[in-house]
Amino acid sequence: MNRPVAALAQALQCALDARRFSGVQLQVGTRDAVVASFAMGHTAYPADDALVRPVTALTRFDTASLTKALVTSLLAMHAVAAGKMRLDQPLEALLPPDVNLTQRQPLTIDRLLAHRSGLPAWRNFYQRLDPPSVATSQALLQVRQWCAHAELDPERRQCYSDLGYILLHWALEECLAAPLDRAFHTLIASPLGLTQSAFAPLPQGLAPAECVATERCPWRGLLQGSVHDDNAWAMGGVAGHAGLFSTATDIGTIARALLRADPAPLPFDAATLDLFWSDHFNDGDTFRLGWDTPSGPQSLAGAYATPGATFGHLGFTGCSLWLDRARQAYAVLLTNRVHPRRDSDNLRTWRASVHDLAWDAIDDLAPRQDAAGPTS
Repeated sequence: MNRPVAALAQALQCALDARRFSGVQLQVGTRDAVVASFAMGHTAYPADDALVRPVTALTRFDTASLTKALVTSLLAMHAVAAGKMRLDQPLEALLPPDVNLTQRQPLTIDRLLAHRSGLPAWRNFYQRLDPPSVATSQALLQVRQWCAHAELDPERRQCYSDLGYILLHWALEECLAAPLDRAFHTLIASPLGLTQSAFAPLPQGLAPAECVATERCPWRGLLQGSVHDDNAWAMGGVAGHAGLFSTATDIGTIARALLRADPAPLPFDAATLDLFWSDHFNDGDTFRLGWDTPSGPQSLAGAYATPGATFGHLGFTGCSLWLDRARQAYAVLLTNRVHPRRDSDNLRTWRASVHDLAWDAIDDLAPRQDAAGPTS
């Protein structure tokens, strides 16, 4: 174990000892190999309602908004590469003809992906639904209709919006002619051999104890094997903005495919990936099409992430993925920082330091390449 890898192990153990989270997985690697992999801690803190097991490489985490990058954006890349969707296409062209969008300006696919649609960040749809309809097809349709009728703010040039990704979920299901979870399994998980990645409700036979707990919700109880995001839960557990459960091993497999010059067997080509990761669709902000980039030296990706060549995403539950194309390397960090409560963010400085150690571990093996980003 080289020095940075040993330091990573120590940093994870110190965070567990400080109760920043109950469980953690970390995988650091290059496009060709895994450099370091850890699974530590427990699925929950001991309590009468908690199923406490040691975290292993097979334990699933609620990845929250990593769903936007790993599911919605990757499926959009496929739809664009296959000619089933255009980035400049108005959303209404992809939705059923009886859907009446009330916005005064067109919502295009690229603007939705880049969080530049003018839609608000979030709405408490789960509280508006009649309780008997929660987690049914009726609830899913109702939430979609509310998003379609949300008022746009023309002054809201950039706003990270869950509503936009709920609408993208709808558009993708229409143009791919398949539910989002089935499309993810068929086009991404199955070709890559992912075995621990799925939406909740989880596959039959998978016990909640095999998932890391998130919040102890005052009205839903302890969330273990149930999606943390309230709107995703109300929609049935499958949503374009949240809902994917996965492991660092599976996400590392996706990361290695994305770092290859030819991302096969992912269902799109390198040119499409370059397009989605280019700065063509932003206006000086950090977002790309379904992905984010570091926000400067204080970024959670760490001070050593390569500017202009690093892409990733964060999840509210305490998860992240960063890919550094100059290094041809990645870091997957999965925690349950919202357990047992969501109202603390004690990971910001720690998370950045862990990523610095991760990039150190990569650089200890080989010098960083000179490549600085997308080829297009």
